[in-house]
Amino acid sequence: MQQRVMQPVSEVVLGMVGKKCWSAAAGLNGDYPFVIDFGEKVRRRLRLANPGLNFLQRTYEGEFSLTVVCPWRLDGPKEVIVSCYSGREPRDLVSEALRYLEGQEVVEVRCEAPGYDLHIYFDQGLVLRCFPLETFPQPPLVPRGERPPPPPRAPRNNWALATPDGEVVIGPKSDLHEPPSGPNSDGPRLTVVKDDT
Repeated sequence: MQQRVMQPVSEVVLGMVGKKCWSAAAGLNGDYPFVIDFGEKVRRRLRLANPGLNFLQRTYEGEFSLTVVCPWRLDGPKEVIVSCYSGREPRDLVSEALRYLEGQEVVEVRCEAPGYDLHIYFDQGLVLRCFPLETFPQPPLVPRGERPPPPPRAPRNNWALATPDGEVVIGPKSDLHEPPSGPNSDGPRLTVVKDDT
């Protein structure tokens, strides 16, 4: 039987403090999700086949691995460097800018309720800000005789942090979700609870 560890979100994200970023990989074609890996390199069970990733990214994942799907912005000490919307530029500014994070150490992390906005501060003055805006709206009521709107698209998560103890998933409307568990899951399970703020 797996042990369950209960921690508030704000405590879980603090585990990144003191860890260096060694990989930052952005999506293609102007889509703004990306993954950042921190801390020790942990060998993947199966090597990824994605040719857009380098050998290390295909073979290893971070001790802490942050997947960001919500809107985000990377700030420098004196100016905005890039945002999720920069991927629409003619050249791939997002991938170039995210590489600035590689080799930098996390010095502070803030996770603010109720929306779980995530702010990660790095040792050379960069700040990554993630804004969980994804919601899953209820379809509007349709008056009799009118055509109903198309079904809503499937919701997607805002951000997720995989840690050595489990995973934190901030889903639509900033709800906490526990990733599915099954016979292939191993190690302790992390149960994340909402912060009392």
